[in-house]
Amino acid sequence: MANFDGNKDILHYTLTYFINSSESSTAMQERLSSNVTSYNVTSLKPYSTHIFEMTATNEIGVSDISTKSVDTLPDRPTSPQSVNVLVISSRSLNVRWQAPKEENGIILTYVIYYGRVGRGERHSIVAMESERSKNITNLKPYTNYSVAMVANTSVGYGEKSDLKFACTNEAAPSSPRNLTLWARNSTTISVSWLPPKNENGIIIQYAIHVREQGVNSNERLVNVSGGATSTLINVLKPFTNYTFRIRARTSAGWGNFSENRTEPTDVGPPVKPTVVPITFLPTREEFDPTRMIAITFTKFSNKNGNIKFYRVIVVMVDETVTNIAETFSRNLLSYQEWIRRENKIGFPYIAFVFKGDSFEQHKNFIVGDGEESDHTYRRKKRATLHKNGNLIPGKQYAVALRGYTAETKYATSEYLKVSTQPAEQDAVHTPV
Repeated sequence: MANFDGNKDILHYTLTYFINSSESSTAMQERLSSNVTSYNVTSLKPYSTHIFEMTATNEIGVSDISTKSVDTLPDRPTSPQSVNVLVISSRSLNVRWQAPKEENGIILTYVIYYGRVGRGERHSIVAMESERSKNITNLKPYTNYSVAMVANTSVGYGEKSDLKFACTNEAAPSSPRNLTLWARNSTTISVSWLPPKNENGIIIQYAIHVREQGVNSNERLVNVSGGATSTLINVLKPFTNYTFRIRARTSAGWGNFSENRTEPTDVGPPVKPTVVPITFLPTREEFDPTRMIAITFTKFSNKNGNIKFYRVIVVMVDETVTNIAETFSRNLLSYQEWIRRENKIGFPYIAFVFKGDSFEQHKNFIVGDGEESDHTYRRKKRATLHKNGNLIPGKQYAVALRGYTAETKYATSEYLKVSTQPAEQDAVHTPV
């Protein structure tokens, strides 16, 4: 009889269950008491077909097997496996992975999270279920990124993978900033700058390009180490405009140039004439050759700067002065100081001063005519008067012209050695 129970009480039930799969599956077994008519089975694998078998046992033996097949619902997946990050370029990474060990349903998509390390930022991109590789683009060069990813089913997102880290490659930097120039003197300009806003790597070198403005010549190149932010550019021409630009280099190459900046060098000492002053025959009736000397000077070049003013310098000499040129390097006296000296030989004095733009008016000059000049263009509250006093008859003099581009920058022309005529024996001349 089909329902014959052996007329014995049931001692217990045996529940056996396992996953219905082509792969080998471990069967689980539970022994249930005879008074149990329901039982909750937990820890089953999501999204799987499970086979449940039930038997009853009494003193006589074991009943036939009752079988039931049940499909569990989907769940969240475990994390993707074998996540790896490869550097492609300065602005992109490649992420590779394998499917989760436990998919727990149909994987709909993968989400890759990434961000710059230490910035607290998070971005994401989505990959389809069939993909096992995805590029992250539009990144910043030479930057550390963290990467993690998750898979999701219809139930939701699963576990996040462990963080992976990668640094993008270096790229050429942006241009250096705030290029600043300062003329230190007539041949040197100080150059300073700030590093590029986007260094995009380790700055290993700066290149400063220098060109003389208005001259069709090659640029001068000055290389500076990557850690520097200033340098001096030497051996420049005085009173000359120079244009500068700078760029930086990483291992990936040179970046863009900064904007051009122009700076003039300071004036330098003038370029003196190569000819010696000469005498000329004046037409003035009051010219006295015993007390005066008529000299024609040659104009100085403005190559190293505009001539601000000239000084006519006079030295009385005789056979005891063996190096006349050297006497012009001594401290300059006024005519009044010189005429009061007992020993006048070898001591230079300033006979006259005139502005650089009035050279043509003074190039034919009478030394000793008694005229006064001042130095009102000097930055002093009071003018300094200079007297072009009479010379002493029958004496030998050296006369030179000194040009100034600045108070401390000057050059002295070649000197002219010339004598005043002796006075007549019955005449007495008093310097004025």
